[in-house]
Amino acid sequence: MNKLVFVFVTAVALGGCSPSLPQCSSADPRAIASALYGREQFRAMLTNVAKSTVTGKMVAEKDPAGFEKRLSSAVEHALDRYGGQWDANLAQAYSDTLTKEELMSLCAAMNENDKASFGSFAERVGPDMKSKSAPLLQKAGVEVVKELFEGQPAK
Repeated sequence: MNKLVFVFVTAVALGGCSPSLPQCSSADPRAIASALYGREQFRAMLTNVAKSTVTGKMVAEKDPAGFEKRLSSAVEHALDRYGGQWDANLAQAYSDTLTKEELMSLCAAMNENDKASFGSFAERVGPDMKSKSAPLLQKAGVEVVKELFEGQPAK
């Protein structure tokens, strides 16, 4: 779980790890969260969680040819169920942590590809996002692994 928390905070702080920061259309927290591709970060975390579990490794060994397809399907089902909440949590974390002026500065940093400034804001937001979303990540991760093992989506 500690490894998962590290991955979680790092992903939020790096905003997707792209070579350049995404463009920010508005200092609104929802627009910032959308620009940061939070759902894609959630997808990557769920995929990494499933691949790192004993169950995930057993399924991969048992069905090497079909594992990636099964994993992708299980992650998509989890994203369908929880992706909206993940996005809302990310926007709320930015809203709860940063002032309007800081959100404007963050947006400017994104548009100027100022990774240092962006990183300082993201490091402040990361702990709030973690507290808001760690239970969601755990729940979705368990469902992904369960679907991998059972072959059927969670209900």
